[in-house]
Amino acid sequence: MRVSARKNGWATAGRLAFAVVRFVLLFGLCFIILQPFASKILAAFMSQNDLLDVTVKNIPREWSLYHWQVALQGMHLPEAALKTLLLSLLAGSIQTMTSAMVGYGLARFRFRGRKLALVAVIVVMLVPMQLYSISEFTYFHFFTPLRLNLLNTPWMTVLLSLGTLGLKQGLYIYFYRAFFLGLPQDLENAAYIDGASVPRTFLSVILPNARVTMSTVFLLAFCWQWTDISFSKNFLDVYRPLTLTIPPINADTLVSTAVARNAAAILIILPLMVLFVFCQKNLVRSLTQSGLAN
Repeated sequence: MRVSARKNGWATAGRLAFAVVRFVLLFGLCFIILQPFASKILAAFMSQNDLLDVTVKNIPREWSLYHWQVALQGMHLPEAALKTLLLSLLAGSIQTMTSAMVGYGLARFRFRGRKLALVAVIVVMLVPMQLYSISEFTYFHFFTPLRLNLLNTPWMTVLLSLGTLGLKQGLYIYFYRAFFLGLPQDLENAAYIDGASVPRTFLSVILPNARVTMSTVFLLAFCWQWTDISFSKNFLDVYRPLTLTIPPINADTLVSTAVARNAAAILIILPLMVLFVFCQKNLVRSLTQSGLAN
């Protein structure tokens, strides 16, 4: 009895120690992630005097909305937000559907080179997309066989989503493939027996069962396009999405404009934070189904 009680005591102490260590690690990780973000938010509420006062560290002494006003005036928020929303919806929708088709093909169909194609899909994610931006900018800038001016139009996002932007779809394809591999084939066989074709089965049977994965992929693609600055700078400079409306640095008021840029960046990512709060359950479920959260 004493031995058993001693073992139970050690087990309880071990669980308690593990819980304490886990709490400390999680708290430290949250602090490392959130502290810079919180400091930028607080700095955006500082007055000009607080920014120049070395004794003011993190908490403002004089709360001010000046930097938020500068950011809003420079960003032309309603127009830029509408343009960015259109681009993000286009990119998210196209990449969600194209990666679903590729993922389904890699999961269900047997063809020569299938494993090589899967390896290529994964390896291509390791290549920085910025390496392709120069060559694509040159190509699309002089792409006038039909006298089409594709730069600075939403059609540019459509083409990039099918091309260079699609390189990051390797992750999305991996999500879909993992989900489709775990989906019973009886659903498809029943549809085929009823006379449904492969495209009809895919649209009517497979995709409705992949709603969670589709919403996760759309969320990731939408957020990437919403915060993109590299491709937007090269291909949509005149179109001016949100990331290109951040106030430029002014040498005369370096500190103030830097804080205003932080305020503008916070305004850009704020809708995404709200979106993630409502969609986090779907995101976790999709990661679990793909095996990344195991």
